[in-house]
Amino acid sequence: CLSHGYGMDRQERCKNTLSAVQGLLGCPELESYMEIPLDAIAALNDLLGGVTVTLQDDFTMADPAMQAGATITLTGEQAEWIIRYRAGYANGDLGRIDAQTQFIFACLDRVHELGRLKCIPILMQHYDDVQTDMTLDKMLSVATALFEVDSDDIQMQVVPGTGTMYYSYAVYAVDEQQLVDILNEDF
Repeated sequence: CLSHGYGMDRQERCKNTLSAVQGLLGCPELESYMEIPLDAIAALNDLLGGVTVTLQDDFTMADPAMQAGATITLTGEQAEWIIRYRAGYANGDLGRIDAQTQFIFACLDRVHELGRLKCIPILMQHYDDVQTDMTLDKMLSVATALFEVDSDDIQMQVVPGTGTMYYSYAVYAVDEQQLVDILNEDF
């Protein structure tokens, strides 16, 4: 979201993003937000003992072990590379979103494997590393609820649209009618 690039600090950038998402979705107020900085992805992955994914794309330019179709437990560096990687996806940024979504689901599965006793202390220790409007108690409540949710029961949606150029900027043009259809159908 381009709005995240504007603001004097992380909190203001997050609030700008929240406002843009609320406007896009036409909702009065989203309950909470949390931002995990990209430079924390490697540490998060390593704290979980590595996250296992089956690579949909080839990342051998970063690491020879990262071949399309390979199932690997990512090192922190590999995880950050997948999350940050921009070029080379056949479908552009949508490929990046797919890879990031796969990583999120793999993290959730790993958290379930490790259990509450291992993961809740990690969350408490790193609360100050994220930007959020949630109190620690609220975040712990949300995290506890996530242990009751199977990743197969979570549905993620990508706002429908197409990549296009706006002056010299690559942008994503939202298909507003398809977005309305998704919101009416799923929410």
